Amino acid sequence: MSGSVKLMRLENKMTSQRQQGGSQKDWDEVRKHSDLPIITIITSTYNVMQDLHWTIDSIKEQTYPNIQWIIADGASTDGTVAMLEANSGLIDYWFSEPDTGIYDAWNKALEHVKGDWVQFIGAGDELHETNTLEKVASYLKDAYPNYELVYGQVMHISEKGRKELYISGEPWEHYQGKWEGNRPRLPPHPAIFHNKNMFIRQQFDTQFKIVSDSHFLLQNLDKNFLYVPFIINIMPLGGISATISGIIASYEELNEAVKKLRIKIPLSVKVKGHMRYQVSKQGVRLLSEERYVRLLDFVKGLRGKPKVFTEN
Repeated sequence: MSGSVKLMRLENKMTSQRQQGGSQKDWDEVRKHSDLPIITIITSTYNVMQDLHWTIDSIKEQTYPNIQWIIADGASTDGTVAMLEANSGLIDYWFSEPDTGIYDAWNKALEHVKGDWVQFIGAGDELHETNTLEKVASYLKDAYPNYELVYGQVMHISEKGRKELYISGEPWEHYQGKWEGNRPRLPPHPAIFHNKNMFIRQQFDTQFKIVSDSHFLLQNLDKNFLYVPFIINIMPLGGISATISGIIASYEELNEAVKKLRIKIPLSVKVKGHMRYQVSKQGVRLLSEERYVRLLDFVKGLRGKPKVFTEN
C-alpha cells in the first residue's frame, strides 16, 4: 500500500463545488489509430504540493503514448490545485472537491476511466524508468481475458532522502499459501495494473479507510495474476506505512476485512499476528512510538535489514 498517498488523511469537511480541468483527449479517436492498450493512472492527492512534482516529472518523461492520467484531489489548500492547473496538458482529467479519503477519491476517479488497464499510484511516486509503461504494455496487450491483474515490483525508498530501502514483488507462485500478518500475502498494489472490466463488477469499499486496496485484491484471489519481472514503481515509504500506530490500525481493519470475506486464517498465523499486534501496542504504550520505532530499526540493522521507520 502506498504510504506516499497519505492514507490517513483526515476526512475533509470543507464545502465547495468541484474544480476541474485537464486535456480530456478523445480516446475513441486514439483507439482508431492505435492498437496499443490505453493505460489509466489514478492518483489521489490532498495537500501534496511538495511531493507531486516527482510524479509529474516521471509521467511527463514516459515514452509510452497512450497514458490517461486522472487526479482526484480532496480540496487541497496548499497550492496543489494550482499545480494541477499548470499541468493540465499532461493530466487528462483532474478534479478537486471534498472526499472522505483515498478510496472515495479513487471511486470517483473510476467514473472517468477511458483506459483498458488501471494503475493507482501516489503523489510522490515515480515510474521506475522512462520506458516502464512501454515495457508493461507489451504484456498488457495480450493479457486479457486470461489475466485481469498484471503486476511487477516496487522499489521502496526513504521519504526525505529518497534512498533505496528494499524491493517487493515476486512471481505469483511465491504468494500461494503464504500469509503476511493476518491476511494472505499479496503483490504490492502500486505495481498492479487492473483490467477495466474489474471495476464494472466492484469498486473500493469505503468502509475501510486504510486497507480497501487489500480488501479488493482479497476478493480476487481466485483469479490468475500475471507477473512481469521488473520494477514498475518507486514509492516513498511514508505516511501510514512508516508509523506503528498506522500499522496497528491497518491490522485492526484487516481483521474486519478478512472476517467480512470469511477467509479462514490458520491458527498459527492468527496467534503469531496477534502476538505482534499486542507487542506493538505495548511497545508504543511503554516507550512512546518514537522510541519504539528506533528500537525496531536498531534491531533491523543488527540483522542486516534496511531501516524502514527512521531512515532519512
